[in-house]
Amino acid sequence: MLKLVGQGFDGCSTMSGKVNGVQTIIRKIYPTACYFHCASHKLNLVVNDQNSIPEIRNTIGTVKEIIKFFKESILRRKLIPNIPLFCETRWSEKYKCTRLFDKNLIEIKTVLEKLSISSEANTVTRNRAFQLSSATSNCTFLISLKVIAYYSSILESVVTKLQGTSVNLHSVHKFVKTELLGILTKHRENSIEYFNTIFEEITKVANSLDFILKIPRRTNHQSQRSNHNCLSNDSIKDYYRVSIFIFYTIFRLNY
Repeated sequence: MLKLVGQGFDGCSTMSGKVNGVQTIIRKIYPTACYFHCASHKLNLVVNDQNSIPEIRNTIGTVKEIIKFFKESILRRKLIPNIPLFCETRWSEKYKCTRLFDKNLIEIKTVLEKLSISSEANTVTRNRAFQLSSATSNCTFLISLKVIAYYSSILESVVTKLQGTSVNLHSVHKFVKTELLGILTKHRENSIEYFNTIFEEITKVANSLDFILKIPRRTNHQSQRSNHNCLSNDSIKDYYRVSIFIFYTIFRLNY
């Protein structure tokens, strides 16, 4: 312990407090043990802040409820692939959960539709399945899910690296600056190119689920949801690129 030169905890007062925090108590005994906010915790806070984007917040909430719906029954659990619960503290599992949910969306959606009309299911199950199926039956949910899943696959590897046993402050700083921010900056500056790739996948899934991709109703004044003017001939792709994709990347870059 005499060689201890650093502490990495989350930012809660119990750990980081300057008066009675764990880091303060340790530094009283080992003065060279400087405190640093855990890089993985900080990244998780950034991701959580993106819940202020209504489309993203609603999509994540729906995903949580659907997974919970299947997990709370042994019989229902067997109807879909094994997807871990959406855990706020186990970050690598959170990104894995989103990625797997997106990968199995068509199968999950099909099961929900069958349960909503099944004579073998009770009334509560049918009603809940119908509600959850309806919540996934719009293009805003589909597009938001695809954007979240796209970046979850990137963040999953980032979190694993940040939680490595041999990681150090210099390597973390270099990794975030040169790789993670580099990727996000490139995606923001070339949003048309990267969103086109995502939108191709969105179109395939929409066709499989018989979704009609359309722009939500817009008015001259809208304060409760996105109301952007499209950039080229009322393009559906442009609308969602501006209202979801660009906002999502801007939030990450700002932090």
